Amino acid sequence: MSKDHRRDDEPSVLYPVIMEDGPIHCDPYPFCSDPTCPDKEPANNEEAFTLLTSEIAAGLLTSEEATNIVQGKQVYQAGW
Repeated sequence: MSKDHRRDDEPSVLYPVIMEDGPIHCDPYPFCSDPTCPDKEPANNEEAFTLLTSEIAAGLLTSEEATNIVQGKQVYQAGW
């Protein structure tokens, strides 16, 4: 038996996960991965955009990282 307690001759099975919930918008994660969501507009999410801008200015984030965060491709938990 292997370390994960699965026999080597047993097939691995992957099950798809179907997303049924809407995008998550909460204090630690103000941006979702839905490209059509209004949270991508600075006017709709001013506090989060202000924080990201200050983090870039302080050298804590690159502009590419900030773009990924806004697009929901990178998780960043800060002092929202």
